[in-house]
Amino acid sequence: MRRCICIGAVYYGIAKRAFGVAVESAKQRASPAIGGKTYAYKPLTQQAVAEAAIEVASLEALVERAAERWRTGYGEGEPWIAHLLVAKQHAVDGALRVVNLALKIAGAASLSRHNEPERLYRDVRADAFHPPNADAAHEVIGQAWLGVLGQARASRRMVDLSMRRARPSPPHSRRCFCVQACALRASQSIVLTAQPPLQARAPVSPLCESACVTETPGATSCVSHTLPPITARRPSVTRPRIVAPA
Repeated sequence: MRRCICIGAVYYGIAKRAFGVAVESAKQRASPAIGGKTYAYKPLTQQAVAEAAIEVASLEALVERAAERWRTGYGEGEPWIAHLLVAKQHAVDGALRVVNLALKIAGAASLSRHNEPERLYRDVRADAFHPPNADAAHEVIGQAWLGVLGQARASRRMVDLSMRRARPSPPHSRRCFCVQACALRASQSIVLTAQPPLQARAPVSPLCESACVTETPGATSCVSHTLPPITARRPSVTRPRIVAPA
């Protein structure tokens, strides 16, 4: 679980870099709508920068606190796994919000592959590939604080096990075939398609299909008769005899 802090620190670094790039871009970009001044004088840009700054500060505080608590240790009975996952998930979600604000501040030029915000946006979207994902993290955090983390998992395993025991195992059987088809195939010298175990699979007669029943390996049965399974036989091939000339 120590990797949760490491992942959170990575996304905090992405958010911090995106914030710095956005601030520099706002200081350099000029807007004709405000008399040629930079975007730093636009109220909407100032609001976006303020939101990003608040988000970055919260990420830094939470990640550093989680790392410090991991170093000093948690108290007995304290949901330490919840603290680690909270820091990781908040860093991932907060970094995405900061990068989105940075793209808004930097403008359409941030979509160019030659600019750094485009790479930061691709990097921050990799949060879904760092387990646990958001759904699993929220589930574990809630169960840890409610005190049912181990109980929930144990009950889920018990339910799965009980359902597995209640479900009947499929018998190793095959559909039986009518006597007429079996006898016809057995009397012909043709190659039959064998399936493990090597038994012939004859076609089912439409009149007998409704009367066929499932049975265990070792016999082929219909309603009123039982036949042993038919083994695939290869046809006997008579090769011509070659006589050397006298």
